[in-house]
Amino acid sequence: MSNPEALQALSTLLSLEANAEQRRLANAYLEQVKRGDVHVLLATSASLTAGHLPIEFQVLGLTWCTDVVKQRWGELSEEERAQMIQMAYQIVSSVCKQGRASWPLKSKAAVLLSAVIRQRGTQAYSEVVPQLIMQASEGAPQAEMACLVLNFISEDLNVFDVVSGEFKRSFLAALTSSVNVVFPFLCEMLQQHFVAAVKYQQEGNADQLAMHSSVISASLGALATWVEWTPMGRITNSTVLDACAFFLSSPEFRLQGLDVLKQIVHRKRTNEVWEEYCGLMDKATSLLLAKTAEMGILRAPGQMPEGLKNELGFEGSLEEFGRRLASIVVTLSDTHYRALAGDSQRMGLLQLLLVFTAHPYLPLSTLTLPCWIQLLREATPGSSSASTGNNACLGAGNNNPPVANGSTKAPPPPLLLPLECLQVLLALMSDMLRQLVVITEGAALGAKEAVAAAG
Repeated sequence: MSNPEALQALSTLLSLEANAEQRRLANAYLEQVKRGDVHVLLATSASLTAGHLPIEFQVLGLTWCTDVVKQRWGELSEEERAQMIQMAYQIVSSVCKQGRASWPLKSKAAVLLSAVIRQRGTQAYSEVVPQLIMQASEGAPQAEMACLVLNFISEDLNVFDVVSGEFKRSFLAALTSSVNVVFPFLCEMLQQHFVAAVKYQQEGNADQLAMHSSVISASLGALATWVEWTPMGRITNSTVLDACAFFLSSPEFRLQGLDVLKQIVHRKRTNEVWEEYCGLMDKATSLLLAKTAEMGILRAPGQMPEGLKNELGFEGSLEEFGRRLASIVVTLSDTHYRALAGDSQRMGLLQLLLVFTAHPYLPLSTLTLPCWIQLLREATPGSSSASTGNNACLGAGNNNPPVANGSTKAPPPPLLLPLECLQVLLALMSDMLRQLVVITEGAALGAKEAVAAAG
């Protein structure tokens, strides 16, 4: 049922010819509708989502519908709630048929459907999500929408969800049980649409390239939210890490690939099995070391080509990538070092940490300094996290393996911090101090000259 008054009010707000008083009255009417009877608001919102209306009308209608679902769900009858899932699904289908719909329209439609699924619970999730996954093969718009809905469902659960108790536990269980379907689907979308994007880029078809690139971006966004809570063993056994590592060499998607890795390495072992936790962090480190070696970043400190060094520096094309990558390396070194399988992994991680420490761009190199301080403190003989002795030892943090009764063992024997690593670190610190002295002396000399000139 349409609301002519609401349509007129919106038209007034969008009109360049409307005066201030007309705009005030139009805005007051829309606020009255928004805060008024929920049934009138729902009917008005649904009418504004019609595809023939301007996009501003549709976006407002979707926003109001989402507000009803998230904030006024209890005021709806059971029949209206059942109708909401059908309406949201129809809106999503209608948006997909538009082809290259605008981002506000796509995202609002996906948010609405995910919100309704959250309110309806596990049954709605089990019914709607498989349909979206199945329809993803129909084209890029359908694939992107499926990824967006999966993203927002997980995001609502992990960040914005205020529902607690058995309802939330059952919904989380439903999501967890679907991981073996969702992860292969998202990784398949990455592969298929990356191949398609490369094809259309070579052909110079900008429209198709943009559509397939949007699917890749939506897939990586969904993975970044799902890996925050998915059991570690399931992430390890999937191809999620492999897919994200692959995209680190893609200029357009490398930052999103790093976001997924960041969510993984920022996790700490809680009730996870020790072997699963170690397996995940070891796999993440292995892939990261292999990819950085392929990109020419992982090499002996001070041996980085000048061109790559500049790209990682101030206003270089890899500046943001370098800072995010360094942050991930610091987290792996500081939190998950003992979870790594062998000395080669640990040595590679320390070498990569030294590479960033040696970089002349201070915002990049200084990211590693707190990590080194912590590592050296734990390696000091007599430290609470290291054994006594004359060798420098590297502590492990708090991620220690559990015993059968659920308690925690004493930490494994501390690891030696390689002597060559300490030598390189000391040399780097000496170079930094010399540069600091030169800068300080130069600044002091400049100040004296300025005072003399002023006198």
